[in-house]
Amino acid sequence: MFIFPTTTYRDFTQKLAKQARLKVGRTEIRKFSDGEIYMRVGERVAGENVYIIGTTAPPSDNFMELLLLINALKTARAKYVTAIIPYFGYGRADHTVKSGEALAAKLMADLLKCAGMDRVITVDLHSPRVEKFFKVPLTHVRMHELLAKAIAHTFSPHLYPLPTGVGRVRANVVVVAPDNGALPLATQVAKILHAKTGWIEKYRPRPNVARATRLHGNVRGKRIVLVDDMIDTAGTITQAIQILKKHGAASITLAATHGVFSGSAITRLQRAGIEHIIVTDTLPSLHTKSFSKLKIVSIIPALARAILTL
Repeated sequence: MFIFPTTTYRDFTQKLAKQARLKVGRTEIRKFSDGEIYMRVGERVAGENVYIIGTTAPPSDNFMELLLLINALKTARAKYVTAIIPYFGYGRADHTVKSGEALAAKLMADLLKCAGMDRVITVDLHSPRVEKFFKVPLTHVRMHELLAKAIAHTFSPHLYPLPTGVGRVRANVVVVAPDNGALPLATQVAKILHAKTGWIEKYRPRPNVARATRLHGNVRGKRIVLVDDMIDTAGTITQAIQILKKHGAASITLAATHGVFSGSAITRLQRAGIEHIIVTDTLPSLHTKSFSKLKIVSIIPALARAILTL
């Protein structure tokens, strides 16, 4: 069975294919002088079930390649196309706030289905609303266990990972959600670590701008783990860090599924006084943004298990 990568995920796909017992299919992807994309599949796929991997995240060429690859496979009469989308870009545009706004998350899902996608495998979508936008079978791979194990290993490398699970982290650890939306993920991580949970109230006066207002939970003298589904500009995170320090947190570790790191995010994080930053490799371009205190853990084993169970 073949798996076909878009340009961004070529190296990632080689590793995934080995663990998922798939063969990497040949594609020809190039650009014309005007910027349009040429896509051709170099394998016989008629009547076959195939996988592809890509993202809807900017730049727009990523999404265009994904659509064209699905279309090329369907044109070549592939029977069933499963799209693996580790990071679903535009997922935060899952509702409208002002009249006339585009519902971009739904549009992405609709376009993928229109191109011919039969199933989707994705990782830690931004909200439950996004799941409902997909009109094809969805496998939602959750990262709370992987993040919890990475946190535990970071805190106690001589004890973790344990073959039977993560075990118990020190009693002075508190897992904090930087906003209400991240609370379910933080709660799941805290449960695995046998740690307490806290959260911070936040509101957004405008896109990419957040205001943290109030802390719920006792963090004084505690070792804090801030958990979120993504780090974009790091505005929410750095404000949360300021509140936690104001309330006497002893140290702060950051853990998130998607490391977007746009704008001044890396500079903000480097100046924030964080002990560790843990993210997964849902975005392969993350390796070009490596910096001090950053630890990247791989989602490839989890995706391979999801593929093998289909």
